[in-house]
Amino acid sequence: MIDEKVKVSAGEKYSKWPETVNVRLRSDGSLFEVRASVATTDENAANRLHGELANFLESLSKKSKSARVRKIAEKTTSEVDSIKVVLVTHLPRAALDDLLAKDAK
Repeated sequence: MIDEKVKVSAGEKYSKWPETVNVRLRSDGSLFEVRASVATTDENAANRLHGELANFLESLSKKSKSARVRKIAEKTTSEVDSIKVVLVTHLPRAALDDLLAKDAK
């Protein structure tokens, strides 16, 4: 079982921005999960960001030329938790094997 929290930084240029990003990686061998949360300034900002991300993911899942990008977008959801927007990607091992096998050929 892998369960790692990752510290994310956008560098000195953005250090005064109010948004905070947290990333968590989890895997039990059969499922790989990436959970990223972005803390915004208020609930309105979180709802706007959620809407933009949901539209972006839908567009990627339908229009990306890359099968890999389409599959990841299809397996990713966006939700609002108070002032945070949470993106969760669940990739079953079978989906990962399919994506990686295409590179091996």
